Amino acid sequence: MSTCHLSSQMRKWSLLLFLLFMLIGSLTTAAGSFAACEYLSSGDFSSGSGWFVESTDYWSIASGMLDAHNTGTASTYAKTDFYPDGFFSVDVDIDVVSTTNEHNRVGVMFRTSTSSNDLFVVNGDSGDYTTKRVLCYYYPHTGLLKFKVDDVSAGWVVPMAARPVTGSVNSIGLSMVPDGVIFRINGQDTNYKLTGNFSFGPSVIVKVLLYAGGTGLHARFDNVCASAYEVTACPPMPIPTEPELFLTYDPIETPLTGSDPVLAKPIGTGDIAWGGGTITIQVGTCPCTEPIDLYFAVQISTIPDELYMLTADGTLQPYSLVGLTPWKTQVTEAIYEAPFGDLLRSSLPPGTYYLYLVAAPVGTFDNFYLWSTFFEIPGAPAPTNIKPYLDQVIDDIVIDFGRLDGKRRNLGVGPALGTI
Repeated sequence: MSTCHLSSQMRKWSLLLFLLFMLIGSLTTAAGSFAACEYLSSGDFSSGSGWFVESTDYWSIASGMLDAHNTGTASTYAKTDFYPDGFFSVDVDIDVVSTTNEHNRVGVMFRTSTSSNDLFVVNGDSGDYTTKRVLCYYYPHTGLLKFKVDDVSAGWVVPMAARPVTGSVNSIGLSMVPDGVIFRINGQDTNYKLTGNFSFGPSVIVKVLLYAGGTGLHARFDNVCASAYEVTACPPMPIPTEPELFLTYDPIETPLTGSDPVLAKPIGTGDIAWGGGTITIQVGTCPCTEPIDLYFAVQISTIPDELYMLTADGTLQPYSLVGLTPWKTQVTEAIYEAPFGDLLRSSLPPGTYYLYLVAAPVGTFDNFYLWSTFFEIPGAPAPTNIKPYLDQVIDDIVIDFGRLDGKRRNLGVGPALGTI
């Protein structure tokens, strides 16, 4: 392939990556799981199972399941004692018999003693909250997940934006780890995490509660299981066999790995993800079933015509000088590295920094996995409007990578690229 043609291809690839910024990320499976239900097990909600319901007007036991029905606008709960020996995961099977509106919800919560002085400080989207109770809600009518915390000063608040979830939801739950609470769906951790200091959490937890609420909701709970939180080995991903354009995701503090490349979020940005002052770009991936090459690139909104490649010696070099250069070759093991260390936000010029990671079979770029995220340094001018050449770029991409034609309809422009 000539240098001129390769340069043309890379310009189109760079623009394609730039366009992908607008796509919305999906939930991912983290490396957490549960074993036996050694902390709590309720496969049968009989009268002697230790569960207390707030009101028999809303709760009943049917066929060994806890049935919530005729719930009003407020939430109602069932609770039991819970004294974990360490960090834990809780899961409960749910069967939403009927849901009538967007306010219908089911949830799982833990809390400390009402007389305890031990409080958790959690990091919200617009500030920190101090709480004894963390509640994970699933809204089946709209397919949303939402955290709520009972702040000691403000009462019940929603600390961070709700997240969508697709597909069937058969169980909900949560994991408490030292630095946060993770929402669980279908027995697996998601990437929806409420960060904070929970390092002393297991020593002060006394209750776990099931919640239901919303007019017209009818839901059933079954098979509550609470177990020690475990970090499992990173299972291998399949080797790329075709071009895959994965959805860009909002900044996250640390990478979330998994065996499904569509769900993985392998680039973390450090605490700048939630407004902190430190940038720690971290790359975390599970191994592939065969060796791969990894390419890592950075693009800055104030220099939109250049892509910077992370080279094997750990430096960023302009693509116009080094070409398509892999960061790592012949990779067979899991990767978890911070190639640039910790950077202060004040040390970087203003702008939006787009981060890209590509995994491809060794020595070829015909098939690949592509992930991208970003972080922002305030004070940058608005990015250039790309509408005048957007349509032509997409047409060029379709011509060059005809197999991607089916995904063309997903392309668009997000706020970071200016108004169309």
